[in-house]
Amino acid sequence: MKNIKSEKPMRKAMAILLALVIILGLTGCESKKDSNTKEKSSTEAQKESGSGCTYDFPMTGFGFDLPEGMAIHRENGYIWVECKLPKGEVSEECQEEYEEFYNAEEEIIKNHMKFYPPKTWEGTEEGSSIHFETTDLEGNPVNSDTIFAENKVTMINIWATTCGPCIEEMPELEKLNKEFAKKGGAIIGVVRDAPLGNNMYLQEAKDIVKDTGVTYPNIRTWDSFDSMFSVLGTPTSYFVDNQGNIIGDPVLGAYINKYKETMEKLLSQAK
Repeated sequence: MKNIKSEKPMRKAMAILLALVIILGLTGCESKKDSNTKEKSSTEAQKESGSGCTYDFPMTGFGFDLPEGMAIHRENGYIWVECKLPKGEVSEECQEEYEEFYNAEEEIIKNHMKFYPPKTWEGTEEGSSIHFETTDLEGNPVNSDTIFAENKVTMINIWATTCGPCIEEMPELEKLNKEFAKKGGAIIGVVRDAPLGNNMYLQEAKDIVKDTGVTYPNIRTWDSFDSMFSVLGTPTSYFVDNQGNIIGDPVLGAYINKYKETMEKLLSQAK
């Protein structure tokens, strides 16, 4: 195989077509794709090289199951998937150049792939102080200091009107709130997409609360919300003590058992 110079102008464009590599950090990454996902229909993609040659590549999408021609590799705590695309139709004058790049797969993987350390979401740092003023969905003023002072531990459940799992778990959260109340705990909901000053999803939030039978407080986000809470997705739940300090680890996702386990642990440690 000929030595390929990195300065060739079509290097970057061709590398994408030669090897499709999906890097998945083993930590903090969970696939929720349906295993019945079907392969997309093939389409033709044209790429023009620096020499003026135009190549037609059959581009095939893929679902959860790997199609023929794909291989799974493991290295240094990563899983990555390699897919060498089928050869396309190339004019005779471009055949040699095309073959050179098409067969450069091993060289590209060996010398140009980079593995980066996986990053995991940790949330807002434990011990951070949470203080805010906002309103509930009916416009009544809410002061965090008052809410937190009433409970040994308060679970802050951050949700959105567009989040299916958030809505589905709300009836269970209502049950948990009543259970926690017997031990000095409580739940409050924070509607992420119903900020103060923006009523686009306010009525929808009210309807969801009514339909799910929730009676614990649900409040609107405030100006400093995003700087106060690290939220990778919804639902995200934090736990705070009666002074408004974050305690324990946050929970990302709808995990009723995890909420209960965390709350019971924190309540047992509360002063």
